[in-house]
Amino acid sequence: MLHHAHPQIEGLPHFHRYLDALPNPALLLDASGVILGTNEQFDELVGLSSDELISKSFFEIHQGCWDTTPLRRLIGDRDTNFVFVSRAQLEVELPNIGRRILDFSHSLMTKSDDALVRLVTIRDVTAFHKLEASLKRSEGRTQALLAAAVDSIVIINTNGVIKAFNPAAERLFGFSAEEVLGLNVRILMPKPYQTEHDGYLARYLETGERRVIGIGREVLGKRKDGATFPMELSISEVIDGEDRLFVGTVRDVTKVKRAQNALRDSEARGRAILNAAVDAIITIDENGLIKSFNQAALKVFGYSHHEMVGENVKMLMPAPFRDEHDNYLQNYKASGIRRVIGLGREAVGRRKDGSTFPMELSVSEVKMGDYRYFTGIVRDITDRKRYEQRLKTVAEEASESELRVKAQAKELTQQAKRLKEAQVDAEQANRAKSDFLANMSHEIRTPLTAILGYASELASTLKDGPEAQAVEIIKRNGEHLLEIMNDILDISKIESGNVELERVPTCPGRIVAEVITLLQVRAKQKGIQLYLTYAGKIPRYIEGSPVHLRQVLLNLIGNAVKFTQEGQVEVRLQFVPHGVNEHHLRFEVLDSGIGIPPEHIGRLFKPFSQADSSVGRCFGGTGLGLAISKRLVELMGGEIFVSSTPDVGSTFTFSIPPGKWSQHEMLTDPKEIESESIPAQPATLDAIDLTGGRILLAEDGKDNQRLLSHYLRKAGAEVEIADNGRIALEAIARSSAQGKSFDLIVTDIQMPEMDGYTLARTLRARGSKLPIVALTAHAMEEARVKCLEAGCSEYTSKPIEKMAFLSICRRWLDQNGQQSIEPMTSESAPIAPVEQTQPPRDAIWSELADNHEFAPVIDSFLQGLAKKINQIEEYMSQARFDELTMLAHQLKGSGGGYGFQEITDAAVRVEQLACHPEDPDSLLDAVEHLQEICQQAINGRKRSPLDPPASNIPGII
Repeated sequence: MLHHAHPQIEGLPHFHRYLDALPNPALLLDASGVILGTNEQFDELVGLSSDELISKSFFEIHQGCWDTTPLRRLIGDRDTNFVFVSRAQLEVELPNIGRRILDFSHSLMTKSDDALVRLVTIRDVTAFHKLEASLKRSEGRTQALLAAAVDSIVIINTNGVIKAFNPAAERLFGFSAEEVLGLNVRILMPKPYQTEHDGYLARYLETGERRVIGIGREVLGKRKDGATFPMELSISEVIDGEDRLFVGTVRDVTKVKRAQNALRDSEARGRAILNAAVDAIITIDENGLIKSFNQAALKVFGYSHHEMVGENVKMLMPAPFRDEHDNYLQNYKASGIRRVIGLGREAVGRRKDGSTFPMELSVSEVKMGDYRYFTGIVRDITDRKRYEQRLKTVAEEASESELRVKAQAKELTQQAKRLKEAQVDAEQANRAKSDFLANMSHEIRTPLTAILGYASELASTLKDGPEAQAVEIIKRNGEHLLEIMNDILDISKIESGNVELERVPTCPGRIVAEVITLLQVRAKQKGIQLYLTYAGKIPRYIEGSPVHLRQVLLNLIGNAVKFTQEGQVEVRLQFVPHGVNEHHLRFEVLDSGIGIPPEHIGRLFKPFSQADSSVGRCFGGTGLGLAISKRLVELMGGEIFVSSTPDVGSTFTFSIPPGKWSQHEMLTDPKEIESESIPAQPATLDAIDLTGGRILLAEDGKDNQRLLSHYLRKAGAEVEIADNGRIALEAIARSSAQGKSFDLIVTDIQMPEMDGYTLARTLRARGSKLPIVALTAHAMEEARVKCLEAGCSEYTSKPIEKMAFLSICRRWLDQNGQQSIEPMTSESAPIAPVEQTQPPRDAIWSELADNHEFAPVIDSFLQGLAKKINQIEEYMSQARFDELTMLAHQLKGSGGGYGFQEITDAAVRVEQLACHPEDPDSLLDAVEHLQEICQQAINGRKRSPLDPPASNIPGII
């Protein structure tokens, strides 16, 4: 408002109104620059009042703060009756507002008496100049920002021609910038966007109608390979000089849309829950302003939505709570002391009509970034208060109910505890079962190594006769014992859920053919036919587990051959419909054997069951094979059943889903498989030659040391023995320093000081690539996995099968760079039988003493017994029962392996008592007995038939 004016313009109200109407600072000057009038904006700008400015020269204001020369040139001495406008910009520093850039606009006007009046308007353009400078600085960074942008950026002109295409766009669309620059942006769009784009652009340029530009939307993009994808397109218009450009920012929003949908669902559920809540729920910020509330709050307090949002929550409180609320918030923010927040309390609420009511208030705090919000849950407890008096009359009954509830809760707690204990007991029992099976496997397989190994050695030296038959009986029963162990382990793994089935391409015809090839020898020995037929076309490949399919077929076909005395066994494959649009592969094993009575079929597939107890006596077996087969078939998603007629034969049938298979690869005749190469039977033992191979054998058991080193040396290998992993590492380092590195390491897993796992891990950590073959008496799957994880190249379980063991060694020697190994050409010299005499009373002899091929092995074992007698004495006197237990365990396995059953029996007793040394007297007696037996074995060495004629001693050690 023009507070004061020069007398020259008094009475010219239109000048007053004009100045007051201007939004920017303005003033009127006469022809010489004397101020005639100002508006409030100008007074505020210069920090002076109108009274201080009127009648003063414009150029004298804040003299020295600005350069008046440009202003004098701007105003000049023009004398014209026409309105003349000129502009100038000047940087000034005013006392009240500091440095500014001001835009001065000067125009001439005339009064009614034709006198000139000069109008000067001022605009503060400081921010504009700063922005302009910032924009200039940003131009140099534009290209770098385009290149570094995560989102794809495409810039086009008004014709839709691509002018810029950043690296993110190249990755997203698959085009290089060179391929698209200069082309129409339609190349990046599928139909119908491709045909609509030019119409959108032309309509915008003509009418300014915005359908995408400045708005953004979701569309489909098209990559170079033609694939389409959902994207978020945001387009902004940029004026670059005379050019109009459109900058498109593209983002693949597949994941974003999924997250947005999930968020919308979550928010919708939250709103639904909030509005469905019976209690009033109100959220405020840290200043006490209401941010949100639910429908229940509207009903409780009587306000509408617009009456509450943004208002202080104090409006819902009567005095004195109203006056105290802000203090609560401030004290809490300053000190953190909680009086309501997180605690809950009873308070009084105030409705819109002024009435109050008792309420229960619970407040919680939520932090979102730098902001804190408080959510209050309000419950109108008017009715509750009304009934409190009535509730007092039933307090005793409520108390009794509470006691009953507590008693029930206590009982439930005890039941839960008992259930937990039962669960723990079940888990412990399961672990105990696994430990038992693992230990059983270890305890049985260790002596089986010696039994089967030495039985094989004896069999190779004996011709026909009672001795050869006895050895064959030992071998056959040892192998039967191994088969029983394997069946027990299999059924245990299946029952505990530890069987993992593969899903790999499998040729069922080949697997059946291989199984028939394996069992053909047994069938021919019995004079029965064993053959394979296809009932129609079958797929060449299915998706399945070849190992477990082979196990089921070996069991079923093996049983058929076992129980068929004459006639034939047919294996029939058929691809049959199953359900709607599905097929199963059916396997049938038909035999003309003894058949199964109907009353016995029901228990065929139960563990440890056979059709008739006499069957086990006549044909052998554990009764686990069919149970294992049934479980495996079911794990493969199939089913198994049997039909049988006594004295006519049986048919075992199972079917499994084929998984992925192709109708273009179908077989019609088993000969199509037979014509392909089926793996040949393993080479004979005499064909395995390890000559030239240097092998380190890490084994703590002396019996296995001698047996395995005998196998290896007889095959031509050079063998060095280490009693444990630590000694093995020393031997490896020593041989490397001597330039005689080992080619293969064979290691037992359980050894004192350093076991096989640690040995393998240590070698791999040192970068060694030597092949490592692990030997263990544990046959469980966990042992195999643990060996391979430790870094072993291969794993084989005890008892060691000689031919398989040597084949493994040869294979890894070949893979480690050994030259091709020629078959052995010479045979060991025949061993002359030695007549055995009776040992003296204070001595015992090995049961193998009459075979001079084992003489050096037994002699080496006896040489080490004296040291073991001293160790037994030392461990017992120092109460080192763990070491005494391990030593007894070694003697238990090695004694019988070298033919000293007395040592094994005595060691078993010591091991049992040393594990739990509660009876020291009995343990001492057992130790003394073991020492006595060992000494008798040493005495027998001095006077035994172990020394054969010099010309007949083979160099096996």
